[in-house]
Amino acid sequence: MPISTISTGGIADSINIDNGTLVVDGVNNRVGIGTASPATALTIASEGKLRLYRADNARYGDIYNDNSFLNIETSNDPIKISGQTYIRFDTDGSEAMRISGGNVGIGTTSPAATLHITDSDTSVNGTMRFGSNSTYYAYIKKTYSTDKFDIGTNGSGQHISFTNNGTERMRIDSSGNLLVGKTSTAVNTQGIQLGADGRFYATSDGAESAVFNRKTSDGVIASFRKDNTTVGSIRSISGPQIAIGGSTDGIAFYSGGNQIYPCNMSTGSDRDATIDLGYGSSRWKDLYLSGGVLLGGTGSANYLEDYEEGTWTPQIWKNTTQVTSPVSALGVYRKIGNVIFYSFYFYKSSGSNTDNNEWTLKGMPFSMEAGGNGAYVSLTSDYTGINGVNYFNQSGSHRWQANGNAYFSLYGPQSTTQWTTGYLEFSGSGFVYAL
Repeated sequence: MPISTISTGGIADSINIDNGTLVVDGVNNRVGIGTASPATALTIASEGKLRLYRADNARYGDIYNDNSFLNIETSNDPIKISGQTYIRFDTDGSEAMRISGGNVGIGTTSPAATLHITDSDTSVNGTMRFGSNSTYYAYIKKTYSTDKFDIGTNGSGQHISFTNNGTERMRIDSSGNLLVGKTSTAVNTQGIQLGADGRFYATSDGAESAVFNRKTSDGVIASFRKDNTTVGSIRSISGPQIAIGGSTDGIAFYSGGNQIYPCNMSTGSDRDATIDLGYGSSRWKDLYLSGGVLLGGTGSANYLEDYEEGTWTPQIWKNTTQVTSPVSALGVYRKIGNVIFYSFYFYKSSGSNTDNNEWTLKGMPFSMEAGGNGAYVSLTSDYTGINGVNYFNQSGSHRWQANGNAYFSLYGPQSTTQWTTGYLEFSGSGFVYAL
């Protein structure tokens, strides 16, 4: 074992034990283990380990370099690194991370939060990246130049999901749709979908799909716009009632009185006699009512409870003898309430009625109020009468008068004239009391 100069005052030069296994450089105050040229105060070469035992020699820790990494290992104890003010980690001579006051700073020497990340790129203020694949990965990023904070994925077909207690509750899919309570854009699947195309879908099972609640004051609950101009709304009216309509005119639904009525959508007040139902070129078809209609007013005299129209076959009689085999005969009627408007046409080409009694008209579909109570008909002056003579345009009073039941009697001069040929027709109105 070669030993060079040793003096009583200490090591004057150096000690070299076993050809460099242990070298003490007294000139530079360095110790080398496994090297004859220690470059630092303690240099351990040949992948040597510095092993530090616990006081009881039961456990230890190793520090060594395996040509790839500097390794710090323990046999069974945690690793503790302490610094008086902070702990600094450098790469390539520059600080990369610092632990100070319980905060970790990456890219910053003054970490202001538990984890504070900045970036040397002036356009980015820090990025966290997850995943080893260079194409498909996730990231969290803060953009420096704006207030933009990104949570995203890279690579096609990726989505971002949010879970609670191991169950996915929400996701943003690769198309930009926000899904809550569902994982696909199938409309009939229960959940909420906010589409990247601006559409909203709410699908529930066994309950309402949406609840809109306005508190304190009455007014608009939902507004509908076209090119940012309001075209309609749904609002509340005191009651409570709901109304739907355009910017001015609307329809209110009053559940307290089982009523639907026109209202002012701006104020919620009633609108009286200002809104039409349909117009000339856009009409409703049929109106089905179990009650009546009030026309032109609200009193009982304005109540119309019945409307009917149809045809009937007129019968002409002389006392008990009916005029048979007419060439043509047709009657029509229109009944509104208890008022009936009717007309008939009867043509006879031959034959004679010799009975001297008055003419009678039968076949009406309704019983008429008897004469004396106003159920009279005035004959028109331009019809052709019996045997081609307009008898009923001559002097005297002529009328078909209701005599009860469903027939009329002809009163006036020539009412007993015999009839061989000609037309008999008229139109008029009366009251129906015995329906």
